Amino acid sequence: IALVLTIIWFQKGLVLGGGEAGVPFYNFQNELSIDRNAWVEKALGNPTGVVTALFPSFYLFSLLQNLGVSAVFLQAGLFFILLAIGFLGMYLLVNRTSNNQWIAFLAALFYNLNLMAMTVVWNRFQYPFMFFYAFIPLALYFFIRGLVEKKIIFALILNLLVLCFVMFLTSVPLLFVYWILFGL
Repeated sequence: IALVLTIIWFQKGLVLGGGEAGVPFYNFQNELSIDRNAWVEKALGNPTGVVTALFPSFYLFSLLQNLGVSAVFLQAGLFFILLAIGFLGMYLLVNRTSNNQWIAFLAALFYNLNLMAMTVVWNRFQYPFMFFYAFIPLALYFFIRGLVEKKIIFALILNLLVLCFVMFLTSVPLLFVYWILFGL
């Protein structure tokens, strides 16, 4: 399903972007010059953690783009990975609690295809929200599994997940939700 959605969204071979996020996948060299510092020089300038968190990802993307990988392929690949992880995480989480694969499949489908997800997460191109939306179900699965099985390996997996999805930590509201879910 993640592959089908990615193919539909990128069928014209164009880089996707929005008003708030702009089109960061269009030119990584330009984006790196903006993201190089924590101080944004637009308008009067302001500090922001979002661009600092984007720098490692966009640096990797710029290296791949310099090797000849198209920006459309990189963006489509990122969207596919985030969608697939969201589907997988919700499937595993619901299957663990309900022990019913059909219900787990429907829950995963609803999680990624509901109107809120389509408009607020995927349509706005806010990468912290995209990363958080993909991260939460899989993180909850490993968190609950670790609590039930009382094995430290699941705490390590959860920390590795946070490291892979660190971009969501640039949003203070998402950081609070993360603290509430996993800190209480």
